[in-house]
Amino acid sequence: MTLERLCRRIVVALIVLNLPASAHAQIDEVLNPVNMAAFDPDAPVMLRGEIAGVEEPRQEVSGSLADRLIHRNHLVLRIRLADGGASWIVAGPRPGHPLYDRLKQAVGMSVVVRGYQSRDRNCDPACRALGRDVTIDE
Repeated sequence: MTLERLCRRIVVALIVLNLPASAHAQIDEVLNPVNMAAFDPDAPVMLRGEIAGVEEPRQEVSGSLADRLIHRNHLVLRIRLADGGASWIVAGPRPGHPLYDRLKQAVGMSVVVRGYQSRDRNCDPACRALGRDVTIDE
């Protein structure tokens, strides 16, 4: 296989993996290799609860790789679970995503998030996850 042919296949694979967000609010850059370095695709989570807070992305962030990715690149959702379990900090969509502005106004609303837990499994002060699908119950 020539290098040119290999490059074409890689480009096609990247296009297929980066399909546009669908109506059910799928966050499209989840399979990014940088995200997968901090979040474990073998540790899926499904969170049902209430959005307790929302934070805009910011550039000055310290902490683990997961913390830096969550706070620097994504809308941050603080979720209080319906069953009273641990609270979660979830990386939501990036600015420009159709759901971004809607989620900024969703504090107090019920939400279901499917995604991946951080590789370090650190839950102090809250567990961290990268959101893949977000559904707001209205």
